[in-house]
Amino acid sequence: MSNVAYTPKEAPATVAKPGRVLICRNGECKLSLKFGIYFDGTGNNLYLDDRADGGYSHSNVARLYKAALKEPINGLNAIYVPGVGTPFKEIGEAVPHEYGGSMGAMGSERIRYAVLSIVNRVAYALTKTFIVADADIPKALKDEANYRSWNRRLTSLVAQSAQRRNAPRIEEIVLDVFGFSRGATEARSFLNQLLKHFSPNGRSFCGVPLRIRFLGLFDTVASVGPADSFPGFFDGHFAWGNRDLLVIPPQVEQCVHFVAGHEGRNSFPVDLVLGKDGRYPSNCIEVVYPGMHSDVGGGYGAGDQGKGGRERGEVLSQIALNDMYERALKAGVALRSREKLAEARLEEDFAISSDLRAHYDHYVRSVALEGKSLPAIRQYQRHLHQYLHWRRSVLDEKAFSRMDCMKHISAQDRINLVQANDQFRHYIQKLQQDERVDMQNQALRATDRPMPVQPVDSTGLNFYRRYWQGLDRIQSRGGQTVLDFFDRYVHDSRAGFTIVDPLSYYDHKKIHDRLKERDAAYRQALVEYEKYRSQAPAQWMDPGGSSQHGPRMPPTDPLTPLERRKLGIYDRTPDAEKTKRYLEVPLASDEAPGTFDDGDVSVSDVVAAISRRREMAWSYLHPRQHFAYSRLPF
Repeated sequence: MSNVAYTPKEAPATVAKPGRVLICRNGECKLSLKFGIYFDGTGNNLYLDDRADGGYSHSNVARLYKAALKEPINGLNAIYVPGVGTPFKEIGEAVPHEYGGSMGAMGSERIRYAVLSIVNRVAYALTKTFIVADADIPKALKDEANYRSWNRRLTSLVAQSAQRRNAPRIEEIVLDVFGFSRGATEARSFLNQLLKHFSPNGRSFCGVPLRIRFLGLFDTVASVGPADSFPGFFDGHFAWGNRDLLVIPPQVEQCVHFVAGHEGRNSFPVDLVLGKDGRYPSNCIEVVYPGMHSDVGGGYGAGDQGKGGRERGEVLSQIALNDMYERALKAGVALRSREKLAEARLEEDFAISSDLRAHYDHYVRSVALEGKSLPAIRQYQRHLHQYLHWRRSVLDEKAFSRMDCMKHISAQDRINLVQANDQFRHYIQKLQQDERVDMQNQALRATDRPMPVQPVDSTGLNFYRRYWQGLDRIQSRGGQTVLDFFDRYVHDSRAGFTIVDPLSYYDHKKIHDRLKERDAAYRQALVEYEKYRSQAPAQWMDPGGSSQHGPRMPPTDPLTPLERRKLGIYDRTPDAEKTKRYLEVPLASDEAPGTFDDGDVSVSDVVAAISRRREMAWSYLHPRQHFAYSRLPF
């Protein structure tokens, strides 16, 4: 075992010796009951990620689920679990939980849903009845204590079936599990909870032999509860994201984890699959890919931020998707073959353009020249150096505007990218000033009569010296083609992560409903005022002719001109409630963040006032935090 992660080109096709358990009787191997479990990422939902332009932005987990063979009669089951922060009616979440996207609320229910789905389908195979009826599932998922009763009842059914002649018998249960982002955390937590509550010996599930054949993970992010970006001791490993629940169980025959080599947001630390001893278990392969979080796990649509083109095959996440697909196929996961993908009209979901492949291969070769397989953090640092070389080349406002992606970009994406780059340029200028101030401070400390020193951003200054100033000493390989790779294919996750803006249909609906309510009240007041105006002025006078009170003033419009424009934009989608999406939404900017429209006074308003719309005290210079049971130092 070692602590070395792989580059995409060097990663072996499989672990050295994948474990395998064959259940055979009288020389005949029976068919097994197979379950593919697909945990989608935060904010990702197969049924909601269709776009207004007719395209879609499904994650790689959703695409793999679409490619899965779903033949329950032949023992092939596929279970899809939508990401936290999205609706999931089957668990009683018709509207996304308020803290689903920010803290992973309802993640526990999703994990229990996956467990119960297996329990129910095994029970149905034996008795044609479920342990828990559909109508009772939301309530049953609320309490972890229900694991005990599910286990007891299913174990009893399995034992009874084994004792009856000609009764159905399940020779083996095989699990193949996939996850992205918090969905990858759910996948890891799911396996540990399942083994703890249903398989004390790690070899059976309620009396049925168990195999955990494949675990495919895209860029695991926990951030369960207060994330690592919160002040204080918080690190996002609470409840179902507890560190012990993220350890890869030895019962897993093969675990493959793809890590984003360019992700840098403070709220998205990655949990590697290294063991507690700092080395990779023999059943794990970890591969570091170029790109941001969703450049590896998927979720960007074709043309988002002007990247790639208008075809699905030009989106960077297609590379990791196809690599995972091939690894899963070789492991025996029940997925459609390439030929069957075409028959099911899914070939576009897995397409890779020749231009994307050429740029990607060139970039990977360029990074490999600086050092091949290294520990994940060392690989991340090499990717960061390349990325910062590119960011420095477009830091100037004019250079940024000349990028290829700026020619094919939406209005909102343009605002986000330009303002994020402006913010970074001003931050670099501040750090350059801090560098001069710090040198003055050091000189003052060396004098016999120290004088008060000026404060500087010590953390930012450390990263500035380590990564930005060091760019001149580090040769950037690959030339213009590498710069073009970032311009054309690598998204800007920080620019798009506007934490104070509405993100989902439900966020926008809240704002829309508030504007409609205030507008309706205003229109009703206008009706009453017009009725009042139509009354005879004599009604304002007493019998003697003296005025009791003056005429009533017309109602004042409670909406500002900007709010009126936003209401008009929302109203252009008449069937938003039915389609669960708006054809157009109002633009947000650092000067007019979306959080100011929801009518609530919240932490988001404070963040918007202090740090505009992005993570506070963070920048492209700050490296991503890596965890491997504990916090890993840089």
